[in-house]
Amino acid sequence: CGCAVPTPGGRPGVVTMETLGLCLLAASICGCYFLWIRNIYRKIGGGADPAAGLRFGPGARALLVTAHPDDESLFFAPALLRLAARGLPARLLCLSTGNFHKQGEVRKKELLQSCAVLGLPSSHVTILDHRDLPDDPGVQWDPELVATLILKHIQIHHISLVSSNTAVFPPAILLQLI
Repeated sequence: CGCAVPTPGGRPGVVTMETLGLCLLAASICGCYFLWIRNIYRKIGGGADPAAGLRFGPGARALLVTAHPDDESLFFAPALLRLAARGLPARLLCLSTGNFHKQGEVRKKELLQSCAVLGLPSSHVTILDHRDLPDDPGVQWDPELVATLILKHIQIHHISLVSSNTAVFPPAILLQLI
């Protein structure tokens, strides 16, 4: 008892009800997690905000740098929600399309949808598809190239605050920007 769905080869495949149920369960868990995190940040107001002590002057702009689509949700959802709530302009620079499993176009769309939910308009999201920055765990990106791309983005958009996932971009890469 399954549903026929087309496969890349053109022959119908079978998705069992068990597989469909697991997919729906995973989607529900992800949705609940997002709503839970959003609710926490709405409830705490400014009290537990790690950026509460920071003072942003007029014209301050933040840049969040990620390696792949979905990193914005994994690492920056609370920051994006807080920046949006404070009315501070933010931009996201994603350095790859996340095409390792040949799903780059889907992941780009998901990234833009995620950012919209987090209060970041698509006009403030840049997704690079640079040939020297493949989404491949076996390839180490050139820190100088990464620093150059980030610096270019900082200059174009007059960025005053940069944040990244330091596991992906060690601080040494960002220090090269100075």
